[in-house]
Amino acid sequence: MLLTRPNQPSAILALFFTALLAGCTTQLRQSDPEVAVLHMRALLEAEWIDHFLFSTSKSESKAKIRATTGRAVEAFLLAYGVPISKP
Repeated sequence: MLLTRPNQPSAILALFFTALLAGCTTQLRQSDPEVAVLHMRALLEAEWIDHFLFSTSKSESKAKIRATTGRAVEAFLLAYGVPISKP
């Protein structure tokens, strides 16, 4: 799917996720890297898509961009992270 268009940003992310998942056995659960990329991209876009679609976005602060990105990463890790067992 995504890897058939190697110059697209999503394809580059899919390759990154493939490498990440191949070397990561304890922090992320094994999954289809292309689907993981689609989920990550959707989470990153979630708080912005209405602004872009309806042209209501103005220049946003770096703090807001960092905050929305942080929430997207947190949600992704909740979905794809391996629960850490507590002793």
